Amino acid sequence: MGYAVGEPAADGDDWEGIVPFDEVAGLDVRLVGSLYRLVRTLDSYRERLDVTQDVHEWATTLARLLSDTLSPTTPREEQLLGQVHTALESWQQEIQDADVTLPLNLAIVRESWLSRTDEPQLAQNFIVGRITFATLMPMRAIPFRQVYMLGMQDGAYPRNSEAPDFDLMAIRGHYRPGDRSRSDDDRYLFLEALLSARERLVISWCGFSAQDNREQPTSVLVGQLRDHLAAGWRLPDQAGSVALTFSEREKHKQALLATLTTAHPLQPFGHGYFDADSTLFTYAREWQEVRRDRDDDSASPAASHLSLPLWAPEGNSIKLTALMALLSDPVSALFQQRLSTTMRDEHADNEDDEPFHFEGLAKWQQREAMLQPLGQRAASEREVDLETLFAQVEDQRQRAGDYPPPRSARS
Repeated sequence: MGYAVGEPAADGDDWEGIVPFDEVAGLDVRLVGSLYRLVRTLDSYRERLDVTQDVHEWATTLARLLSDTLSPTTPREEQLLGQVHTALESWQQEIQDADVTLPLNLAIVRESWLSRTDEPQLAQNFIVGRITFATLMPMRAIPFRQVYMLGMQDGAYPRNSEAPDFDLMAIRGHYRPGDRSRSDDDRYLFLEALLSARERLVISWCGFSAQDNREQPTSVLVGQLRDHLAAGWRLPDQAGSVALTFSEREKHKQALLATLTTAHPLQPFGHGYFDADSTLFTYAREWQEVRRDRDDDSASPAASHLSLPLWAPEGNSIKLTALMALLSDPVSALFQQRLSTTMRDEHADNEDDEPFHFEGLAKWQQREAMLQPLGQRAASEREVDLETLFAQVEDQRQRAGDYPPPRSARS
Protein backbone atom coordinates (compact mmCIF):
# COMPACT_ATOMS: atom_id res chain seq x y z
CA MET A 1 0.00 0.00 0.00
CA GLY A 2 2.88 2.33 0.73
CA TYR A 3 4.36 1.75 -2.72
CA ALA A 4 1.00 2.25 -4.45
CA VAL A 5 -0.23 5.26 -2.47
CA GLY A 6 3.00 6.92 -1.41
CA GLU A 7 3.19 9.45 1.37
CA PRO A 8 0.35 9.29 3.91
CA ALA A 9 -2.39 11.86 3.45
CA ALA A 10 -2.08 14.98 5.56
CA ASP A 11 -5.77 15.03 6.45
CA GLY A 12 -5.56 11.69 8.24
CA ASP A 13 -8.00 9.99 5.81
CA ASP A 14 -6.24 6.63 5.43
CA TRP A 15 -7.43 3.45 3.76
CA GLU A 16 -9.52 1.56 6.33
CA GLY A 17 -7.53 3.12 9.13
CA ILE A 18 -4.20 1.77 7.83
CA VAL A 19 -1.34 4.25 7.35
CA PRO A 20 0.68 3.36 4.20
CA PHE A 21 4.40 2.81 4.59
CA ASP A 22 5.98 5.40 2.28
CA GLU A 23 9.61 4.20 2.45
CA VAL A 24 9.31 1.51 -0.24
CA ALA A 25 11.09 2.48 -3.47
CA GLY A 26 13.76 1.30 -5.88
CA LEU A 27 14.91 -2.30 -5.57
CA ASP A 28 12.80 -2.83 -2.44
CA VAL A 29 9.80 -3.16 -4.76
CA ARG A 30 10.91 -6.69 -5.58
CA LEU A 31 10.49 -7.59 -1.92
CA VAL A 32 6.96 -6.26 -2.07
CA GLY A 33 6.20 -8.52 -5.03
CA SER A 34 7.65 -11.55 -3.27
CA LEU A 35 5.67 -10.74 -0.14
CA TYR A 36 2.49 -10.39 -2.17
CA ARG A 37 2.98 -13.78 -3.84
CA LEU A 38 3.72 -15.39 -0.48
CA VAL A 39 0.62 -13.94 1.18
CA ARG A 40 -1.54 -14.90 -1.80
CA THR A 41 -0.21 -18.47 -1.78
CA LEU A 42 -0.70 -18.89 1.96
CA ASP A 43 -4.19 -17.42 1.82
CA SER A 44 -5.12 -19.76 -1.03
CA TYR A 45 -3.91 -22.84 0.84
CA ARG A 46 -5.54 -21.67 4.06
CA GLU A 47 -8.90 -22.02 2.32
CA ARG A 48 -7.97 -25.37 0.75
CA LEU A 49 -6.82 -26.88 4.04
CA ASP A 50 -9.82 -25.70 6.07
CA VAL A 51 -12.05 -28.48 4.69
CA THR A 52 -12.59 -32.22 5.13
CA GLN A 53 -11.38 -34.38 2.24
CA ASP A 54 -10.66 -37.97 1.43
CA VAL A 55 -7.14 -39.42 1.37
CA HIS A 56 -6.53 -38.93 -2.36
CA GLU A 57 -7.55 -35.27 -2.29
CA TRP A 58 -5.39 -34.65 0.77
CA ALA A 59 -2.35 -36.23 -0.86
CA THR A 60 -2.80 -34.12 -4.00
CA THR A 61 -3.28 -30.89 -2.03
CA LEU A 62 -0.30 -31.48 0.26
CA ALA A 63 1.97 -32.41 -2.64
CA ARG A 64 1.07 -29.14 -4.39
CA LEU A 65 1.63 -27.26 -1.14
CA LEU A 66 5.16 -28.63 -0.86
CA SER A 67 6.00 -27.83 -4.48
CA ASP A 68 4.57 -24.29 -4.31
CA THR A 69 6.14 -23.23 -1.02
CA LEU A 70 9.43 -25.12 -0.65
CA SER A 71 12.43 -24.90 -2.95
CA PRO A 72 15.55 -26.67 -1.62
CA THR A 73 18.90 -25.03 -2.33
CA THR A 74 21.31 -27.39 -0.56
CA PRO A 75 21.70 -31.18 -0.52
CA ARG A 76 20.65 -31.22 3.13
CA GLU A 77 17.40 -29.40 2.31
CA GLU A 78 16.76 -31.77 -0.58
CA GLN A 79 17.21 -34.70 1.79
CA LEU A 80 14.77 -33.23 4.32
CA LEU A 81 12.20 -32.51 1.61
CA GLY A 82 12.59 -36.06 0.34
CA GLN A 83 11.86 -37.39 3.81
CA VAL A 84 8.68 -35.30 3.96
CA HIS A 85 7.54 -36.63 0.56
CA THR A 86 8.36 -40.20 1.60
CA ALA A 87 6.34 -39.79 4.80
CA LEU A 88 3.40 -38.46 2.79
CA GLU A 89 3.51 -41.38 0.37
CA SER A 90 3.75 -43.98 3.14
CA TRP A 91 0.87 -42.31 5.02
CA GLN A 92 -1.30 -42.38 1.90
CA GLN A 93 -0.45 -46.01 1.21
CA GLU A 94 -1.29 -47.15 4.75
CA ILE A 95 -4.61 -45.29 4.71
CA GLN A 96 -5.52 -46.87 1.40
CA ASP A 97 -4.47 -50.35 2.58
CA ALA A 98 -6.71 -49.90 5.63
CA ASP A 99 -9.58 -49.00 3.26
CA VAL A 100 -10.41 -45.77 5.11
CA THR A 101 -13.00 -43.84 3.09
CA LEU A 102 -14.11 -41.34 5.71
CA PRO A 103 -13.30 -37.67 5.07
CA LEU A 104 -10.51 -36.39 7.29
CA ASN A 105 -9.82 -32.93 8.65
CA LEU A 106 -6.50 -31.10 8.78
CA ALA A 107 -5.72 -31.87 12.43
CA ILE A 108 -5.82 -35.64 11.89
CA VAL A 109 -3.87 -35.51 8.64
CA ARG A 110 -1.20 -33.22 10.03
CA GLU A 111 -0.59 -35.30 13.15
CA SER A 112 -0.47 -38.65 11.35
CA TRP A 113 1.67 -37.31 8.48
CA LEU A 114 4.27 -35.08 10.14
CA SER A 115 4.80 -37.40 13.10
CA ARG A 116 6.42 -39.84 10.67
CA THR A 117 9.24 -37.38 9.94
CA ASP A 118 10.34 -37.54 13.61
CA GLU A 119 10.66 -41.31 13.64
CA PRO A 120 14.27 -42.61 13.54
CA GLN A 121 15.33 -43.91 10.17
CA LEU A 122 17.02 -47.30 10.31
CA ALA A 123 18.25 -47.01 6.75
CA GLN A 124 20.54 -44.05 7.41
CA ASN A 125 23.77 -43.92 5.46
CA PHE A 126 26.44 -44.91 7.96
CA ILE A 127 29.27 -46.47 6.00
CA VAL A 128 29.11 -45.11 2.47
CA GLY A 129 32.80 -44.78 1.59
CA ARG A 130 36.34 -44.81 2.88
CA ILE A 131 35.62 -41.91 5.28
CA THR A 132 32.53 -41.90 7.52
CA PHE A 133 31.24 -38.86 9.41
CA ALA A 134 28.95 -39.84 12.27
CA THR A 135 27.90 -38.96 15.78
CA LEU A 136 28.53 -41.06 18.84
CA MET A 137 25.65 -43.51 18.94
CA PRO A 138 25.29 -46.84 20.75
CA MET A 139 25.81 -50.15 18.96
CA ARG A 140 28.26 -48.62 16.52
CA ALA A 141 31.37 -50.32 17.89
CA ILE A 142 32.47 -51.36 14.42
CA PRO A 143 36.24 -51.72 14.04
CA PHE A 144 37.80 -48.84 12.11
CA ARG A 145 41.40 -48.34 11.18
CA GLN A 146 41.46 -44.76 12.43
CA VAL A 147 39.01 -42.88 14.65
CA TYR A 148 38.99 -39.09 15.00
CA MET A 149 36.89 -37.48 17.73
CA LEU A 150 36.34 -33.72 17.34
CA GLY A 151 35.05 -31.08 19.74
CA MET A 152 35.91 -32.92 22.96
CA GLN A 153 36.32 -29.80 25.12
CA ASP A 154 34.86 -29.25 28.54
CA GLY A 155 31.14 -28.49 28.48
CA ALA A 156 30.59 -30.05 25.05
CA TYR A 157 31.10 -33.66 26.09
CA PRO A 158 29.68 -35.30 28.17
CA ARG A 159 26.56 -33.55 27.00
CA ASN A 160 24.64 -31.30 29.34
CA SER A 161 20.94 -32.06 29.28
CA GLU A 162 18.33 -30.03 31.14
CA ALA A 163 15.84 -32.33 32.81
CA PRO A 164 12.22 -31.19 33.28
CA ASP A 165 11.00 -30.27 36.73
CA PHE A 166 8.91 -33.42 37.06
CA ASP A 167 11.87 -35.73 36.37
CA LEU A 168 12.51 -37.37 39.74
CA MET A 169 15.76 -38.97 38.56
CA ALA A 170 17.32 -35.52 38.19
CA ILE A 171 16.48 -34.48 41.75
CA ARG A 172 19.17 -34.99 44.33
CA GLY A 173 18.42 -37.97 46.53
CA HIS A 174 15.84 -39.54 44.18
CA TYR A 175 18.25 -41.36 41.84
CA ARG A 176 18.07 -45.14 42.13
CA PRO A 177 20.40 -47.81 40.76
CA GLY A 178 19.30 -48.74 37.27
CA ASP A 179 17.93 -45.34 36.33
CA ARG A 180 19.22 -43.97 33.07
CA SER A 181 22.01 -41.40 33.32
CA ARG A 182 23.11 -39.25 30.41
CA SER A 183 26.66 -38.99 31.74
CA ASP A 184 26.94 -42.78 32.00
CA ASP A 185 25.64 -43.14 28.45
CA ASP A 186 28.28 -40.72 27.17
CA ARG A 187 30.99 -42.60 29.05
CA TYR A 188 29.85 -45.81 27.38
CA LEU A 189 29.87 -44.19 23.93
CA PHE A 190 33.35 -42.80 24.56
CA LEU A 191 34.59 -46.26 25.55
CA GLU A 192 33.04 -47.78 22.42
CA ALA A 193 34.87 -45.24 20.25
CA LEU A 194 38.17 -46.13 21.96
CA LEU A 195 37.66 -49.86 21.44
CA SER A 196 36.71 -49.47 17.76
CA ALA A 197 40.05 -47.81 16.83
CA ARG A 198 42.60 -50.30 15.49
CA GLU A 199 45.58 -48.27 14.23
CA ARG A 200 45.18 -44.68 15.40
CA LEU A 201 42.97 -42.70 17.79
CA VAL A 202 42.99 -38.89 17.56
CA ILE A 203 41.04 -36.71 20.00
CA SER A 204 40.74 -33.00 19.25
CA TRP A 205 39.55 -30.14 21.43
CA CYS A 206 39.92 -26.37 21.57
CA GLY A 207 42.60 -25.91 24.22
CA PHE A 208 42.79 -22.10 24.12
CA SER A 209 40.17 -19.39 23.96
CA ALA A 210 39.85 -17.55 20.64
CA GLN A 211 39.18 -14.28 22.50
CA ASP A 212 42.02 -13.99 25.02
CA ASN A 213 44.11 -17.15 24.40
CA ARG A 214 43.25 -18.41 27.89
CA GLU A 215 43.80 -22.13 28.39
CA GLN A 216 40.59 -24.15 28.33
CA PRO A 217 40.20 -27.58 29.90
CA THR A 218 39.39 -30.65 27.90
CA SER A 219 36.50 -33.00 28.53
CA VAL A 220 36.45 -34.86 31.82
CA LEU A 221 36.57 -38.18 29.97
CA VAL A 222 39.58 -37.11 27.93
CA GLY A 223 41.30 -35.88 31.08
CA GLN A 224 40.73 -39.25 32.76
CA LEU A 225 42.12 -41.04 29.70
CA ARG A 226 45.24 -38.85 29.74
CA ASP A 227 45.76 -39.50 33.46
CA HIS A 228 45.39 -43.24 32.85
CA LEU A 229 48.00 -43.14 30.09
CA ALA A 230 50.39 -41.13 32.24
CA ALA A 231 49.99 -43.61 35.12
CA GLY A 232 50.44 -46.78 33.07
CA TRP A 233 52.86 -45.89 30.27
CA ARG A 234 56.32 -44.35 30.11
CA LEU A 235 58.59 -43.03 27.42
CA PRO A 236 61.45 -45.26 26.16
CA ASP A 237 64.05 -43.30 28.13
CA GLN A 238 61.97 -43.71 31.31
CA ALA A 239 61.62 -47.48 31.11
CA GLY A 240 64.44 -48.12 33.59
CA SER A 241 63.03 -45.85 36.27
CA VAL A 242 61.39 -47.82 39.05
CA ALA A 243 61.32 -45.79 42.25
CA LEU A 244 60.47 -42.18 41.51
CA THR A 245 59.66 -39.29 43.73
CA PHE A 246 56.46 -37.33 43.38
CA SER A 247 58.13 -34.48 41.49
CA GLU A 248 59.87 -36.92 39.14
CA ARG A 249 56.60 -38.70 38.42
CA GLU A 250 54.97 -35.36 37.61
CA LYS A 251 57.83 -34.48 35.25
CA HIS A 252 57.53 -37.84 33.51
CA LYS A 253 53.77 -37.41 33.30
CA GLN A 254 54.07 -33.99 31.70
CA ALA A 255 56.73 -35.26 29.30
CA LEU A 256 54.56 -38.19 28.24
CA LEU A 257 51.46 -36.01 27.73
CA ALA A 258 53.52 -33.45 25.81
CA THR A 259 54.75 -36.22 23.51
CA LEU A 260 51.20 -37.42 22.87
CA THR A 261 49.72 -33.92 22.41
CA THR A 262 50.08 -31.63 19.40
CA ALA A 263 49.14 -27.96 19.90
CA HIS A 264 47.97 -26.24 16.74
CA PRO A 265 47.84 -22.43 16.45
CA LEU A 266 44.36 -20.95 16.59
CA GLN A 267 44.78 -18.90 13.41
CA PRO A 268 46.12 -19.93 9.99
CA PHE A 269 48.80 -17.22 10.18
CA GLY A 270 50.29 -18.53 13.44
CA HIS A 271 54.08 -18.79 13.58
CA GLY A 272 53.87 -22.47 14.44
CA TYR A 273 52.81 -23.26 10.88
CA PHE A 274 55.84 -21.59 9.30
CA ASP A 275 58.77 -22.53 11.52
CA ALA A 276 61.49 -24.43 9.73
CA ASP A 277 61.51 -27.35 12.19
CA SER A 278 57.70 -27.56 12.51
CA THR A 279 55.74 -30.52 11.17
CA LEU A 280 52.48 -28.54 11.09
CA PHE A 281 51.06 -26.99 7.96
CA THR A 282 48.15 -24.79 6.94
CA TYR A 283 45.87 -24.85 3.92
CA ALA A 284 45.80 -21.04 3.78
CA ARG A 285 48.33 -20.62 1.00
CA GLU A 286 48.19 -16.84 1.07
CA TRP A 287 49.85 -16.82 4.50
CA GLN A 288 52.50 -19.25 3.30
CA GLU A 289 53.44 -16.81 0.55
CA VAL A 290 53.67 -13.91 2.99
CA ARG A 291 55.86 -15.85 5.39
CA ARG A 292 58.14 -17.08 2.62
CA ASP A 293 58.57 -13.57 1.23
CA ARG A 294 59.47 -12.17 4.63
CA ASP A 295 62.00 -14.92 5.26
CA ASP A 296 63.64 -14.20 1.90
CA ASP A 297 63.57 -10.41 2.54
CA SER A 298 61.99 -9.90 -0.85
CA ALA A 299 58.69 -8.08 -1.20
CA SER A 300 56.45 -9.35 -3.96
CA PRO A 301 53.14 -7.99 -5.32
CA ALA A 302 51.38 -11.03 -3.87
CA ALA A 303 52.55 -10.15 -0.37
CA SER A 304 52.23 -6.38 -0.60
CA HIS A 305 48.47 -6.43 -0.24
CA LEU A 306 48.60 -8.83 2.72
CA SER A 307 51.33 -7.29 4.89
CA LEU A 308 51.37 -3.71 6.11
CA PRO A 309 54.42 -1.65 7.08
CA LEU A 310 55.07 -0.89 10.72
CA TRP A 311 52.70 1.74 12.03
CA ALA A 312 53.85 4.86 13.82
CA PRO A 313 51.38 7.29 15.43
CA GLU A 314 51.32 10.92 14.42
CA GLY A 315 53.61 12.99 16.62
CA ASN A 316 54.95 9.79 18.24
CA SER A 317 52.05 9.82 20.71
CA ILE A 318 48.94 7.68 20.86
CA LYS A 319 45.72 9.49 21.68
CA LEU A 320 43.37 8.04 24.24
CA THR A 321 40.45 8.00 21.77
CA ALA A 322 42.49 5.98 19.26
CA LEU A 323 43.48 3.49 21.95
CA MET A 324 39.86 3.12 23.09
CA ALA A 325 38.74 2.58 19.47
CA LEU A 326 41.40 -0.11 19.01
CA LEU A 327 40.45 -2.00 22.16
CA SER A 328 36.70 -1.80 21.53
CA ASP A 329 36.77 -2.76 17.83
CA PRO A 330 40.21 -3.75 16.46
CA VAL A 331 38.94 -4.53 12.95
CA SER A 332 37.28 -1.13 12.51
CA ALA A 333 40.39 0.58 13.91
CA LEU A 334 42.53 -1.27 11.35
CA PHE A 335 40.33 -0.09 8.50
CA GLN A 336 40.23 3.50 9.73
CA GLN A 337 43.82 4.02 10.92
CA ARG A 338 45.79 1.80 8.54
CA LEU A 339 43.67 1.49 5.40
CA SER A 340 42.03 4.95 5.59
CA THR A 341 38.56 3.58 5.01
CA THR A 342 35.50 2.74 7.05
CA MET A 343 33.42 -0.35 7.69
CA ARG A 344 29.83 0.62 7.10
CA ASP A 345 27.21 -1.96 7.76
CA GLU A 346 24.24 -1.46 5.48
CA HIS A 347 22.08 -3.57 7.77
CA ALA A 348 22.07 -1.59 10.99
CA ASP A 349 21.30 -3.53 14.11
CA ASN A 350 18.16 -2.78 16.02
CA GLU A 351 18.51 -0.90 19.25
CA ASP A 352 18.46 -3.00 22.36
CA ASP A 353 16.41 -0.47 24.34
CA GLU A 354 12.95 0.52 23.17
CA PRO A 355 12.70 4.35 23.11
CA PHE A 356 9.88 5.92 25.10
CA HIS A 357 10.73 9.57 24.34
CA PHE A 358 12.61 11.64 21.75
CA GLU A 359 15.87 13.44 22.29
CA GLY A 360 17.95 15.91 20.30
CA LEU A 361 17.42 15.84 16.55
CA ALA A 362 14.64 13.26 16.77
CA LYS A 363 12.56 15.66 18.87
CA TRP A 364 12.95 18.42 16.26
CA GLN A 365 12.08 16.03 13.40
CA GLN A 366 8.92 14.84 15.12
CA ARG A 367 7.88 18.42 15.86
CA GLU A 368 8.43 19.38 12.21
CA ALA A 369 6.49 16.34 10.97
CA MET A 370 3.62 17.28 13.26
CA LEU A 371 3.45 20.98 12.34
CA GLN A 372 3.87 20.58 8.57
CA PRO A 373 0.45 18.97 7.88
CA LEU A 374 -1.15 21.42 10.30
CA GLY A 375 0.25 24.28 8.30
CA GLN A 376 -0.94 22.80 5.00
CA ARG A 377 -4.49 22.37 6.29
CA ALA A 378 -4.52 25.85 7.79
CA ALA A 379 -3.40 27.38 4.47
CA SER A 380 -5.99 25.51 2.38
CA GLU A 381 -9.00 25.95 4.65
CA ARG A 382 -10.41 29.12 6.17
CA GLU A 383 -11.80 27.68 9.37
CA VAL A 384 -9.74 24.97 10.95
CA ASP A 385 -10.26 23.38 14.31
CA LEU A 386 -6.62 23.09 15.35
CA GLU A 387 -7.39 20.88 18.31
CA THR A 388 -9.29 18.34 16.19
CA LEU A 389 -6.69 18.50 13.42
CA PHE A 390 -3.88 18.03 15.91
CA ALA A 391 -5.62 14.96 17.34
CA GLN A 392 -6.05 13.48 13.82
CA VAL A 393 -2.39 13.94 12.92
CA GLU A 394 -1.28 12.57 16.28
CA ASP A 395 -3.51 9.51 15.86
CA GLN A 396 -2.19 8.92 12.35
CA ARG A 397 1.45 9.06 13.42
CA GLN A 398 0.67 6.83 16.38
CA ARG A 399 -0.84 4.20 14.05
CA ALA A 400 2.10 4.55 11.68
CA GLY A 401 4.48 3.54 14.47
CA ASP A 402 6.36 6.85 14.63
CA TYR A 403 5.52 7.34 18.32
CA PRO A 404 6.44 5.11 21.23
CA PRO A 405 3.60 3.06 22.68
CA PRO A 406 1.35 4.95 25.12
CA ARG A 407 1.88 4.59 28.83
CA SER A 408 -0.01 1.74 30.43
CA ALA A 409 -2.68 2.82 32.89
CA ARG A 410 -2.07 1.93 36.50
CA SER A 411 -4.83 0.36 38.52
